[in-house]
Amino acid sequence: MPAHNPASLSEDLTVNTTNDSTKDVTNAPTDKANDGSTIHDTDDSSGMRKRMRSDEFIERVRKRMWKELDDDADVPNLEYTEQNPIQRSRSRVREHMERASALFFVELAPSSTARGARCQFVDCDKRIKEGDYRIAVVPGMNNVYQSPGNCFEKLVDFWKIEYIKRLQALTRATVFARGLKLSSMTCGNHLLDGGAERLVLYWIDSMRRLIAQRDGTEQTLMDPKLRDLLNRAGSASFKHEKPDGMTDFEYFKLFGLLATIESDGIEDKEEWNLIDQFVPLSFDKLEDLNETDSLSSMLRTWNLAQVLVCTEEGRLTDGGKRLRAEVDEKAARAIRRLGSIPMPDFQSALFDRYYSRR
Repeated sequence: MPAHNPASLSEDLTVNTTNDSTKDVTNAPTDKANDGSTIHDTDDSSGMRKRMRSDEFIERVRKRMWKELDDDADVPNLEYTEQNPIQRSRSRVREHMERASALFFVELAPSSTARGARCQFVDCDKRIKEGDYRIAVVPGMNNVYQSPGNCFEKLVDFWKIEYIKRLQALTRATVFARGLKLSSMTCGNHLLDGGAERLVLYWIDSMRRLIAQRDGTEQTLMDPKLRDLLNRAGSASFKHEKPDGMTDFEYFKLFGLLATIESDGIEDKEEWNLIDQFVPLSFDKLEDLNETDSLSSMLRTWNLAQVLVCTEEGRLTDGGKRLRAEVDEKAARAIRRLGSIPMPDFQSALFDRYYSRR
């Protein structure tokens, strides 16, 4: 079973053993992004000149259109501020979302490129490296956004149902809707690790519940057996029972590898709980809907915990070693378990597809 190798947030906690000074990356003409799109690498001055030429062209066209409508008209002075490109990007995402029925997948960046795909947010110049969390817009647009980083959260309104219903955690249950190649799926590329899966799904469910409460819409009630399985699996006092309609494969995944609680036994009075440790909101008041950046902060904290626990102690900085010493063995055991990537049930999936075509 593949393990998630956390990347970006380890840069200030781990010692970099590679020598990047010999790598010439500024002169490389193109690279392929994780999603198949082509990335053009230019220096900052070249990119700025291109944007200036583009803005000057738009300004000339705008003035000419106004003069054609009315020779005496005053041409409005529209300043190009940082807010305008962001608003245009927001509009494009919404139009594409409605036209193409796009979904937003929270996923792990795969190992398909050494340098990583560039975050497509208009005001971000960072690359999304292997093992980073990101949000991919599918289908079309070929856009990926770093998360944590709040980039995508600036383009959508997750406090609205039309946006939150499109947000998906990329797991064994949704991987086929992502449209990935079979080779990518069998290698565990893109799939979230167990901890991120449980956290993202809990965050989405909590946001949708608050939205329904605010809007006065009917809520779909979760099967009590399923809710207990999701929230109490791993506790020594939990009397497990398989929900109706759930496969054995999924049941044992949720009951074992993906259990949100880590316990030392029936005498344990302080069981470790993934949700309590990493979800930054209580989701018991409507004001929590405004904290849409809590998705990024949650993933950032979870990624940091994996770095501290899963990195060899010799590669940690002094600050990282001090933080690692604060993590007790029970928590470390749970973080390692949830850091693995749960794979799909390929045998059942292929079996079902074969017989559905007969």
